[in-house]
Amino acid sequence: MPSTSVTAIFSLLVALVTVGCAPGTAPQKPGSASSTSSSAPQKTLVSSNRGQPANLASRSLVTQGSSLSIPPRFFNANLDLYDVHENSSPQLAEALPQFDTDTWRLFPDGRMETRYTLRPNLTWQDGTPLLPEDFAFALRVYKAPELGSSSIPPVPNMDEIVAQDARTFVIRWKQPYVDAGALINTFQALPRHILEEDFNTMDSVAFTGHPFWTTQYVGLGPYKLDRWEPGAFLEGSAFGNHALGRPKIDRIKILIINDPQTAMASVLAGEVHFVTNFTFSVDQG
Repeated sequence: MPSTSVTAIFSLLVALVTVGCAPGTAPQKPGSASSTSSSAPQKTLVSSNRGQPANLASRSLVTQGSSLSIPPRFFNANLDLYDVHENSSPQLAEALPQFDTDTWRLFPDGRMETRYTLRPNLTWQDGTPLLPEDFAFALRVYKAPELGSSSIPPVPNMDEIVAQDARTFVIRWKQPYVDAGALINTFQALPRHILEEDFNTMDSVAFTGHPFWTTQYVGLGPYKLDRWEPGAFLEGSAFGNHALGRPKIDRIKILIINDPQTAMASVLAGEVHFVTNFTFSVDQG
């Protein structure tokens, strides 16, 4: 099977799992009650992952094999995302920059600017408002050479991120970058209210090992992490203030299953509903 077809099919499966509403649906206001009826039984999706991930971020500070990664869309949301046709569409952003407009400007000296406006009322999964400063702080983190991420695109091309108001910010680029309007998982916001003090005081080893990246992860995705039993499983619950709306599946449980035959047996027994990338070979699939 061509790799592009596998990617498209996998993207469709993850989209069906994580997206509860069509793009453009306003998130619930912070603190608002869930729309799920209290009398309705909760739905849980059980999936298996080939190994334990090094972290849950969509852009990692720690190198890990792609076969161990959990789909980043479970726990993360970024400015944009790919649809099943691998076209970029807005997620956290109201709209994406359009070249040769005031949202994407190329200057005579080769520098460039892209401008984003966030959807209204977005929050981190702990209820703290998402602000442009979270994107500016993330760039500071990714640019720190001692953390090992400063040479990975698009960070070397970025100069700075400047907040213009409570929802709008500008990315200033050192030079033209063709994918500036489709950052997807190559750049993500980081919660300044959780990490900034430790970023300023911890050494690089301690910061890359911060529990935020694993067992205490707080993201923007459709599911928030509730529990992580190392080597066994992760559990998450639906995040009502997700940018594209509350997911229709209430809970997820990700089992860490290293052996493909065990994963296959669990699927055939009805104990696992979904498997992540690289769990099965094409023949097993």
